Amino acid sequence: MYTKKRSSTSMNMALRRFFDRQDTHDDLCLAKLWEAWDTIFEPEIATLIRPLGHKKDILLLGADDAIVMQEFTYFSDQILEKANAFLGKQFFGRIRIELLKGRSPLNARLLPPPPGRTPPVRPEGLGTMPHDMQASSPVTRAYLKYVSLFTTDVPNSSLATKGSK
Repeated sequence: MYTKKRSSTSMNMALRRFFDRQDTHDDLCLAKLWEAWDTIFEPEIATLIRPLGHKKDILLLGADDAIVMQEFTYFSDQILEKANAFLGKQFFGRIRIELLKGRSPLNARLLPPPPGRTPPVRPEGLGTMPHDMQASSPVTRAYLKYVSLFTTDVPNSSLATKGSK
């Protein structure tokens, strides 16, 4: 009876073989295409027809209604030309347009943009230090660092006049 020998492979070798088989450059180029979709095509076109992905050499696009789907089948050559020009090679050979039906296109922002940072509100009495704070104390250094968030001049001179206990 024949038994198969099992051999172990190091994680380093397994990962190397895995990543050698992956075509990460094409995936990165496609991600850039989805991100730049609104700038590659005119705003009127980009809002009507949106990327859903790809399957081999087929560019999958989504539309909100069947009339748009029908209309853009006549413009498939121009869409292919612009998409392939952006990628720098003949990546797609044809287009398939489907109804979105609630699917999120790949160029959609799923998260709202982060809110702008509001400046911190300066507390009243900031910068006045109690008489019993020692200049070499870690608490004093932390307090001075906190004060520096609100002002450019740190009140080190006030510590020198009070002295350390």
